[in-house]
Amino acid sequence: DEEAMDSFAHSDDGQSLGEVAVLRESFSRDKISRLVEEATAPGALTLLPSFFGRGLNYMCLDDGVERAGGMVVIQAFESLSASEKRQIMGRTARNGKKGSYQQILELEELGKDLELPADQLEVLGAADADSLPGKLKEGREKAGDQLLEKLSRDVEAARASHARALQYREA
Repeated sequence: DEEAMDSFAHSDDGQSLGEVAVLRESFSRDKISRLVEEATAPGALTLLPSFFGRGLNYMCLDDGVERAGGMVVIQAFESLSASEKRQIMGRTARNGKKGSYQQILELEELGKDLELPADQLEVLGAADADSLPGKLKEGREKAGDQLLEKLSRDVEAARASHARALQYREA
Protein backbone atom coordinates (compact mmCIF):
# COMPACT_ATOMS: atom_id res chain seq x y z
CA ASP A 1 0.00 0.00 0.00
CA GLU A 2 1.05 3.61 -0.42
CA GLU A 3 1.74 4.07 3.29
CA ALA A 4 4.17 1.13 3.30
CA MET A 5 5.86 2.39 0.13
CA ASP A 6 6.29 5.87 1.62
CA SER A 7 7.59 4.37 4.84
CA PHE A 8 10.22 2.37 2.94
CA ALA A 9 11.16 5.27 0.66
CA HIS A 10 11.88 7.45 3.69
CA SER A 11 13.53 4.74 5.80
CA ASP A 12 17.28 4.38 6.21
CA ASP A 13 17.16 1.30 3.96
CA GLY A 14 15.26 3.17 1.26
CA GLN A 15 17.49 6.23 1.50
CA SER A 16 20.59 4.04 1.23
CA LEU A 17 19.43 3.03 -2.25
CA GLY A 18 19.35 6.61 -3.53
CA GLU A 19 16.33 8.44 -4.84
CA VAL A 20 13.18 6.38 -4.54
CA ALA A 21 10.14 7.34 -6.63
CA VAL A 22 6.67 6.28 -5.48
CA LEU A 23 4.01 5.97 -8.19
CA ARG A 24 0.43 6.58 -7.09
CA GLU A 25 -2.93 5.86 -8.68
CA SER A 26 -3.92 9.48 -8.00
CA PHE A 27 -1.17 10.93 -10.23
CA SER A 28 -2.04 12.48 -13.58
CA ARG A 29 -1.44 10.42 -16.72
CA ASP A 30 1.43 12.72 -17.66
CA LYS A 31 3.15 12.22 -14.30
CA ILE A 32 2.61 8.47 -14.45
CA SER A 33 4.09 8.35 -17.96
CA ARG A 34 7.11 10.40 -16.86
CA LEU A 35 7.74 8.22 -13.79
CA VAL A 36 7.37 5.01 -15.82
CA GLU A 37 9.92 6.31 -18.33
CA GLU A 38 12.27 7.32 -15.49
CA ALA A 39 11.82 3.89 -13.87
CA THR A 40 13.80 2.31 -16.70
CA ALA A 41 16.84 4.58 -16.26
CA PRO A 42 20.11 3.22 -14.82
CA GLY A 43 19.93 2.91 -11.03
CA ALA A 44 16.28 3.97 -10.84
CA LEU A 45 14.13 2.61 -8.03
CA THR A 46 10.40 3.09 -8.44
CA LEU A 47 7.80 1.67 -6.08
CA LEU A 48 4.36 0.91 -7.47
CA PRO A 49 1.19 -0.53 -5.95
CA SER A 50 -0.25 -3.70 -7.48
CA PHE A 51 -2.69 -1.52 -9.45
CA PHE A 52 0.14 -0.84 -11.91
CA GLY A 53 0.95 -4.52 -12.43
CA ARG A 54 -1.22 -4.42 -15.52
CA GLY A 55 -1.46 -1.98 -18.37
CA LEU A 56 1.81 -0.09 -18.10
CA ASN A 57 4.44 -0.73 -20.72
CA TYR A 58 7.96 -0.28 -19.41
CA MET A 59 10.28 0.24 -22.35
CA CYS A 60 13.94 0.37 -21.41
CA LEU A 61 15.69 2.42 -24.07
CA ASP A 62 19.03 2.72 -22.25
CA ASP A 63 21.73 0.57 -23.85
CA GLY A 64 23.71 0.51 -20.59
CA VAL A 65 20.78 -0.98 -18.70
CA GLU A 66 20.32 -3.53 -21.48
CA ARG A 67 24.03 -4.48 -21.39
CA ALA A 68 23.84 -4.84 -17.58
CA GLY A 69 21.01 -7.39 -17.87
CA GLY A 70 17.97 -5.20 -18.38
CA MET A 71 15.28 -3.91 -16.10
CA VAL A 72 14.58 -5.79 -12.85
CA VAL A 73 11.07 -6.07 -11.40
CA ILE A 74 10.84 -7.04 -7.74
CA GLN A 75 7.39 -7.96 -6.46
CA ALA A 76 7.18 -7.52 -2.68
CA PHE A 77 3.64 -8.84 -2.14
CA GLU A 78 1.68 -11.93 -3.08
CA SER A 79 -0.87 -11.45 -5.82
CA LEU A 80 -4.39 -12.62 -5.11
CA SER A 81 -4.62 -14.03 -8.63
CA ALA A 82 -2.19 -16.01 -10.73
CA SER A 83 -2.99 -13.83 -13.75
CA GLU A 84 -1.97 -10.67 -11.85
CA LYS A 85 1.31 -12.32 -10.89
CA ARG A 86 1.98 -13.28 -14.54
CA GLN A 87 1.22 -9.71 -15.61
CA ILE A 88 3.69 -8.31 -13.10
CA MET A 89 6.33 -10.83 -14.17
CA GLY A 90 5.71 -9.72 -17.74
CA ARG A 91 6.56 -6.08 -17.00
CA THR A 92 10.21 -6.90 -17.69
CA ALA A 93 12.05 -8.57 -20.57
CA ARG A 94 9.51 -7.27 -23.08
CA ASN A 95 9.82 -6.98 -26.83
CA GLY A 96 13.10 -8.90 -27.01
CA LYS A 97 14.75 -6.85 -24.26
CA LYS A 98 16.66 -8.34 -21.35
CA GLY A 99 15.28 -8.25 -17.84
CA SER A 100 14.49 -10.27 -14.77
CA TYR A 101 11.83 -10.77 -12.12
CA GLN A 102 12.16 -11.65 -8.46
CA GLN A 103 9.58 -11.97 -5.72
CA ILE A 104 10.65 -11.13 -2.18
CA LEU A 105 8.10 -11.75 0.54
CA GLU A 106 8.06 -10.89 4.22
CA LEU A 107 6.16 -13.57 6.10
CA GLU A 108 4.15 -11.09 8.20
CA GLU A 109 3.13 -9.06 5.14
CA LEU A 110 2.29 -12.24 3.28
CA GLY A 111 -0.13 -13.13 6.06
CA LYS A 112 -1.79 -9.75 5.62
CA ASP A 113 -1.88 -10.02 1.80
CA LEU A 114 -3.54 -13.42 1.88
CA GLU A 115 -5.39 -12.88 5.18
CA LEU A 116 -3.88 -16.06 6.57
CA PRO A 117 -4.29 -17.17 10.18
CA ALA A 118 -1.14 -17.69 12.28
CA ASP A 119 -1.15 -21.49 11.89
CA GLN A 120 -1.07 -21.23 8.10
CA LEU A 121 1.71 -18.64 8.31
CA GLU A 122 3.75 -21.11 10.36
CA VAL A 123 3.30 -23.70 7.60
CA LEU A 124 4.51 -21.20 5.00
CA GLY A 125 7.44 -20.15 7.17
CA ALA A 126 8.54 -23.76 7.50
CA ALA A 127 8.13 -24.53 3.79
CA ASP A 128 11.24 -25.25 1.78
CA ALA A 129 11.95 -23.50 -1.52
CA ASP A 130 10.51 -26.37 -3.55
CA SER A 131 7.17 -26.54 -1.73
CA LEU A 132 6.69 -22.79 -1.15
CA PRO A 133 5.14 -21.99 -4.57
CA GLY A 134 2.48 -24.66 -4.03
CA LYS A 135 1.77 -23.40 -0.52
CA LEU A 136 1.49 -19.82 -1.83
CA LYS A 137 -0.90 -21.00 -4.55
CA GLU A 138 -3.06 -22.72 -1.92
CA GLY A 139 -3.07 -19.58 0.21
CA ARG A 140 -3.89 -17.39 -2.79
CA GLU A 141 -6.74 -19.68 -3.86
CA LYS A 142 -8.15 -19.76 -0.33
CA ALA A 143 -7.96 -15.96 -0.07
CA GLY A 144 -9.62 -15.69 -3.48
CA ASP A 145 -12.39 -18.06 -2.41
CA GLN A 146 -12.95 -16.04 0.78
CA LEU A 147 -13.10 -12.81 -1.21
CA LEU A 148 -15.58 -14.35 -3.65
CA GLU A 149 -17.78 -15.50 -0.76
CA LYS A 150 -17.72 -12.00 0.76
CA LEU A 151 -18.55 -10.37 -2.57
CA SER A 152 -21.40 -12.85 -3.10
CA ARG A 153 -22.83 -11.99 0.33
CA ASP A 154 -22.49 -8.27 -0.49
CA VAL A 155 -24.32 -8.75 -3.80
CA GLU A 156 -27.13 -10.63 -2.06
CA ALA A 157 -27.42 -7.88 0.57
CA ALA A 158 -27.55 -5.24 -2.18
CA ARG A 159 -30.26 -7.20 -4.01
CA ALA A 160 -32.32 -7.47 -0.84
CA SER A 161 -31.89 -3.76 -0.16
CA HIS A 162 -32.91 -2.96 -3.74
CA ALA A 163 -36.00 -5.16 -3.45
CA ARG A 164 -37.00 -3.37 -0.22
CA ALA A 165 -36.51 0.00 -1.92
CA LEU A 166 -38.74 -1.08 -4.82
CA GLN A 167 -41.41 -2.24 -2.38
CA TYR A 168 -41.24 1.07 -0.55
CA ARG A 169 -41.51 3.02 -3.81
CA GLU A 170 -44.55 1.02 -4.90
CA ALA A 171 -46.29 1.31 -1.53
